[in-house]
Amino acid sequence: PPEEFAAGLKKLGLEHGDLGEFTTSFQQKYNAGFTEKKRVDPDWEMYCARWVREEMEALDRELVNFGIADWCEYDLGVVRGLAYYTGIVFEIHETTGALRALAGGGRYDKLIELFGGPPMPAVGFGMGDVVLTEVLADRGLIKPEQRLPPRPQVFVVAITEKGAAQLGGIVGRLRQENFHTRFSYKSTRNLGKLLKESSDAGAKYVVILDDRIVDERKVAVKNLKSGEQVEVPSQVEIDVEWEKREAEITGSKEAHCKDPLIEYFRDKFPNKSDK
Repeated sequence: PPEEFAAGLKKLGLEHGDLGEFTTSFQQKYNAGFTEKKRVDPDWEMYCARWVREEMEALDRELVNFGIADWCEYDLGVVRGLAYYTGIVFEIHETTGALRALAGGGRYDKLIELFGGPPMPAVGFGMGDVVLTEVLADRGLIKPEQRLPPRPQVFVVAITEKGAAQLGGIVGRLRQENFHTRFSYKSTRNLGKLLKESSDAGAKYVVILDDRIVDERKVAVKNLKSGEQVEVPSQVEIDVEWEKREAEITGSKEAHCKDPLIEYFRDKFPNKSDK
């Protein structure tokens, strides 16, 4: 009941005048992507800047890099039912909201230590396989022969910190074009270990990012079956020739960009579902 909730907050030291602000703050929702728009809602500043500003900005930049900010929102009312979380928590829902969360989790920097392990920051989540199956079945997206885990077409690895800074953008671009793309969650920068992980996942190609390649605005692409490795431009460019032809035919001055990396994989996977 609200009265008991307010009484509990008072016991924690909140004064009466702070209760309204505290309660209101947990009813707020904000669209992700504010770092890209370079503006922050004044209410966001009021309720969040004192506690989590740096963490949220870092998270927001990564959501933008991966191209999924439009699918995310910040809900200050999300509460996970376990007390070991030490930072941001999250839930994943299907768009209609008809079912409970598909997954949920968050940051827990002291959990491993709590159970006798070494101090180690961590993030994780739990998933509901039943809910996920219901969603896929409702949309006609799951068939008996598709029960086995699909194999990625592309696996992206970074072997330097500079490469790691570009990884999210590369993965996001490939996924937006419907290429099944994965990357390693391990902290290792050892190329041999990362190539083994890529091979174990069943990937056909590995995109490799290191300092030299990133500085030259390229990526290295390795065919795991043949061992062949080539370098492909990674910079998105304006297609000048396309613009000239379009202007001659329609008079349009709309900019048209080409992405050499996407074109490379379109050539390798004419049918994107090709595994």
